[in-house]
Amino acid sequence: MTRILSAATEPQPAANGRSEQKHVVSTPDAPEAIGPYSQAIKVGELVFASGQIPLDPGTGQIVGSDSATQADRVLKNLQAVLLASGTSLENVVKTAAYLGFPRSQRSLWPLFQKQSTRPVNRAGG
Repeated sequence: MTRILSAATEPQPAANGRSEQKHVVSTPDAPEAIGPYSQAIKVGELVFASGQIPLDPGTGQIVGSDSATQADRVLKNLQAVLLASGTSLENVVKTAAYLGFPRSQRSLWPLFQKQSTRPVNRAGG
């Protein structure tokens, strides 16, 4: 199974002692967050998206048996979350992909090549 995950820490107060307000991002167009988590948190202009899995939110089923099909669904889910937060994959700076088989990383390349900007990537198995 292919999952794209990310994590970030809470914002620290700015030099003036204030910190930006955190906003929970949620959309029915991506799998619902499980437990105490959220699909994303928006802080000012920054969005910290939770990991996604290749689950079709319409059917509730995992899609595909190959890494390319699953990665495509994961990116669609991530795009839905980003759109709900007011941004898109075009603005992603960094991704972290955890793959069932490290050799599956090549299946991600064509998906990211569709984007006009290329994020920094970390992939592991």
